[in-house]
Amino acid sequence: MTGDSSCRRVPAHRARGVWAVGDVVAGTPQLAHVAFAEAIVAVKTMLGETVVPVEYGRVPWAIYCHPEVAFCG
Repeated sequence: MTGDSSCRRVPAHRARGVWAVGDVVAGTPQLAHVAFAEAIVAVKTMLGETVVPVEYGRVPWAIYCHPEVAFCG
């Protein structure tokens, strides 16, 4: 699925009231903390509150190995 910055399902005219967050959204990191942030954006948009879109370029990542590796952006 694809979604806009407010996590609405695209194309919105064909799926009115459908939202997409987490692993079902194509092209976004499939990480739990990303899905959680997307869910906050979706709910705030549904409620008509001010929303700050998820900045996918600033998502922290970690690779569990020895030695440990992590990066952000």
